[in-house]
Amino acid sequence: MRRPIVTILSSEMDQTPLIRDYALARMLQSEFEVHLVGFSHSGQVWEPLAGEQGMDYRPFRASSAMQSWLEFPRIARAIEGHALYAMKPRNTSLGLGLFARSRLGVPLALDMDDWEQGFFCQSIYWEMRLLRSRWLSDPLSPLYTRILDHKIKTTDAITVTSSFLQNRYGGEWIPHTRDPRVFAPIDRPPHEKARVVFLGTVRPHKGLVELLVAWSRLRRTDAELHIVGTPPDSRHLAELPLPFDDSVHFDGLVPFAEVPARLADADIVVIPQREEPSSRGQLPTKLIEAMAMGRATISTAISDIPLWLRGCGVVVPTDDAPALAGALDRLLDDPPLRGRLGEAARRRFLRFGSSDAVAPRLIEIFRRLIAREPLSPPTLAMQALGEESAEEHVAEDLSSLSG
Repeated sequence: MRRPIVTILSSEMDQTPLIRDYALARMLQSEFEVHLVGFSHSGQVWEPLAGEQGMDYRPFRASSAMQSWLEFPRIARAIEGHALYAMKPRNTSLGLGLFARSRLGVPLALDMDDWEQGFFCQSIYWEMRLLRSRWLSDPLSPLYTRILDHKIKTTDAITVTSSFLQNRYGGEWIPHTRDPRVFAPIDRPPHEKARVVFLGTVRPHKGLVELLVAWSRLRRTDAELHIVGTPPDSRHLAELPLPFDDSVHFDGLVPFAEVPARLADADIVVIPQREEPSSRGQLPTKLIEAMAMGRATISTAISDIPLWLRGCGVVVPTDDAPALAGALDRLLDDPPLRGRLGEAARRRFLRFGSSDAVAPRLIEIFRRLIAREPLSPPTLAMQALGEESAEEHVAEDLSSLSG
């Protein structure tokens, strides 16, 4: 007998947002047949995930917002499903979802892993000046996301990754997750030099400039910094204002399947998020991945990061290169502390960030939506993350590091 179908509507199937869509699809596949329908600038699937087995990708192209709307009827007719799941409140996902729901009569859920408004200009006037004709024509224009923000609570269910988003929009807390069997600690011989890793696509709010400033203050000969996950021709790298010595390595893009091994190679993972509107609602996926791999992690006091790293990582003030340098120095000098932090991080991941822990809540939402039953009261992010007390021996070790 065929299982119920959930159709995920991806906002950008050829870009990094697909990582979240993929993780949610994997969790749902234990109970449902899952299709991924999504807008793609290129008509292709994002390369690091394109070869993943068992994923039913169905990309569509549209050169303009108007063309995307003209495509909506055709796409809706092709959708099979007992429920729809839109990724982000964008024209190509929630806009399509609202249209398809009206035609198909099936429930529609919305997932939010960012506060999209935080990425936009505060002034609509300057937004129009900056984007010019694309403000109307681009399928992903912030104009349509602004409009759809008012439609969010008309969906049948909402899932969010952070307490900021939950406080603003409600819904069930479904943080970023990883499979604990894929993302699992790996024994490896020590490197000749300690390895500090920044993993991710470089963007201004991710704090790479602060990390490079902090690194330049250390002047250590026993450690090296690896920037992993950003193409070497990225304009963001070209804009970095600092000279680099031979202790800094830019390793480029890696397939998603290689991420666990890259993190296993790290002695310290650094996630130096800046204090900006765009980062307020974020839970960095790399935080969950580093915890899953049992890596000692340094991050900043933004969004829910301090709650996630409570007792199992180092949190420093945002935009504070000296504090970041001090935390790096201390952990580089103390391998046993790094080991204890990593072990504690893995335990906390298994409780809160493992797909095994999170999937039952997500599956229950879609069971109830498909059965037309009321949803259960949501799990509150702040309450859940605050339940587990910090491990005292690790908390004492961190007392001189936290800002």
